[in-house]
Amino acid sequence: MVTYDTEIQHPILSASTPELFKFLQQVDPVQAGRLHPSDRRKILGKVELYLRTGRPASELFQQQKEDGVEARWDTLIFWVWSERDVLNERLDRRVDNMVELGVEKECKELYTIAQKTGIPITSGVFQAIGIPPARMSLIAGYREFLPVITAEEGSDTTTLREEAIQQMKSHTRQYVKTQLNWINHKLIPQCHLLGPHKTPIYILDATDPTKWSSKVLNPALSIAQGSPPTNNLTNCSLPRGAVLPTPLVDLCRGR
Repeated sequence: MVTYDTEIQHPILSASTPELFKFLQQVDPVQAGRLHPSDRRKILGKVELYLRTGRPASELFQQQKEDGVEARWDTLIFWVWSERDVLNERLDRRVDNMVELGVEKECKELYTIAQKTGIPITSGVFQAIGIPPARMSLIAGYREFLPVITAEEGSDTTTLREEAIQQMKSHTRQYVKTQLNWINHKLIPQCHLLGPHKTPIYILDATDPTKWSSKVLNPALSIAQGSPPTNNLTNCSLPRGAVLPTPLVDLCRGR
């Protein structure tokens, strides 16, 4: 049994990804079976957890599921939600702002650094939106802008740039969709099923920014200060298929 150690040092942490994955298969075959053999970041995380605690992640997760999580403080969660069409418009504007602030230049700099240093794209900043997984490209850089960065002289970079921007918007929406699915299918049910340690989740409608105070800020402050939800906190347009715990149902009941 390995005791918990915040400053772990172990030769396996510097091993190749196949060796690291083989080690995980030995100490935690359940988690190893759920990961891609090339996903070094996630494999490394599970191995580090084992080395810190002496217990496989699958065992820890199962115990957490059975016993619940005892929080140090009273905990609640606010879901600042927006209607999908409005959210997509905001995501598109966010990408446009990134372009205006020089994201293409940043991509070129990352590309240059990767070419000179050979930094693995499975770590650090290369995990950001737009960075290709290792199995997709050996080049570290925003995959949407790679055609622009590597375009030959005389190429139609204007068209390539517009395509890159549209792809970045699409990938950003896909990432947000993944986050929403996680909230609906993982976070909400988990918070609802933690037995005596249930964590209440309250949905706050941020669709209309001109109503931020009345729809988001003031209701959140009221709940955080201990006032129970009332019928005037009906700022809840619920996502289709959401599994809602009691506090969220109570908050939206007056709609």
